[in-house]
Amino acid sequence: MPDPIDTATGELTLVPDPRFRLQWPITAAFRERIGNEESRGSGGYLARNGDALGAYQLRPIALQDIGWRDDNGNWTEKSGVANDNDFLFSPLKQEIALKEFLLHNRRLLGANDFAVPIGQVVRGIKGDFTITENGLAAAMHRGGAPAVKRYLKFLAEQGWVSDETKFPSDWADKFKPIETRLRKFADIPYLRPHGH
Repeated sequence: MPDPIDTATGELTLVPDPRFRLQWPITAAFRERIGNEESRGSGGYLARNGDALGAYQLRPIALQDIGWRDDNGNWTEKSGVANDNDFLFSPLKQEIALKEFLLHNRRLLGANDFAVPIGQVVRGIKGDFTITENGLAAAMHRGGAPAVKRYLKFLAEQGWVSDETKFPSDWADKFKPIETRLRKFADIPYLRPHGH
């Protein structure tokens, strides 16, 4: 997926030419992997699966969280789009929405002085993995920050051992995909090093 960059006029544009210096904070590798996981090749930026829109399959609740939709599901002025089709046909809007949603989730995860356990090794269902910013970003995109925080608190109570037989019954279907994202995305760089 091409990277958005700032133009000389201060506007954002998508620049597909790799000769341009990459300036978007979220790496292309991460965005491509999230896009593949979410839309599974079902149309890229034009993907629509139920109420999930675009390459990153953002749902109305995610767009509401970042102020792009109101409580009635209408697109807001902040979004700069009038309807779902405007959003689908604007890769740049989708990139901006993804960035805002990932940053929103990270703020929520660290709220109330929650110590995010970066670097903690977990004995997972399918093997050991390390909690990274990369994995957290992907997991929160999938399950939301509150669910990821609940999963991490559960793991801490269990001595960082993930045993699905001990998952709370009402959370088992949420914990498994969160763990999968934490494991699969642990080594996919999420943010570019500053200035690169």
